[in-house]
Amino acid sequence: MIDKLNDLKKLVVQAAAEKKAFDIIVLDLRKRSDLTDFFVI
Repeated sequence: MIDKLNDLKKLVVQAAAEKKAFDIIVLDLRKRSDLTDFFVI
């Protein structure tokens, strides 16, 4: 499961970068929220 999350996180960051996003930040919320694992800003 962890590998799938990391793969998905990398895919989302890569897709954002391809759409000209910059200063992409990934917040790890696994220990703070039951609703989500990561926020990508």
